[in-house]
Amino acid sequence: MVALSRRMQAVTALAEPGKTAADIGCDHGYVGIRLIQEGLFSKVIAMDVRPGPLETARKNVALYRMEDAIELRLSDGLRMLGIGEADCMICAGMGGALICRILENDPEKAQAMKQIILQPQSEISLVRRFLRQHGYVIRKEDMVKEDGKYYPMLRAVWQEETVKTAEDRQDIYDTYGRLLLEGHHPVLYEWLLHEQTVTGEILSGLQEADGAERNTDTDRRRKQRLWELQEKQRRIGTALSYYA
Repeated sequence: MVALSRRMQAVTALAEPGKTAADIGCDHGYVGIRLIQEGLFSKVIAMDVRPGPLETARKNVALYRMEDAIELRLSDGLRMLGIGEADCMICAGMGGALICRILENDPEKAQAMKQIILQPQSEISLVRRFLRQHGYVIRKEDMVKEDGKYYPMLRAVWQEETVKTAEDRQDIYDTYGRLLLEGHHPVLYEWLLHEQTVTGEILSGLQEADGAERNTDTDRRRKQRLWELQEKQRRIGTALSYYA
């Protein structure tokens, strides 16, 4: 069995069995190999925008003798994938804005998937908001800690409907994940406590500033930053209330 990092093990664990998976940004091809080894899919289309990683993936596919099960394509996002050619999309290890662009550039291809599995390296709230506003429903979420970093991930399906949420909860759910909060996920709880501590320390430092320069650009930026941090602390407090 090919070895995966804890993060990528969690990504593959989100997948429900299907016929063909499209691994977008496949890097070394290990995810596709693991999906075949576990019998979750009979075929994987592994794609990357960079020739170098794709060639490395080709060598790994050959090493595990999976040339018949894993097809490699040079592709920017979903561009080289046909509509309905895959029933699962996996997109892990790239920024949230890029993931949203991939989904937005080829909406028919993405919506034809029975499931999409996303693991943004940043801007997770942007991804959740995009899904909510474009007819996707998040079915499962997970979060792992690896090498001191926290990685949220999710599985979603397209249902051609806008998910309605109470206005005061939308921001909280987009930022922290409704299913993680309602499931009292322990890794999210650890991350919230960490963020609460770090944010509190920065706030204390700003509040202790003497503020001698009144009504200057520096003072205005300090006040804006104070407001942003106080708002962040409020959101963290709301999220922690789920664990009370």
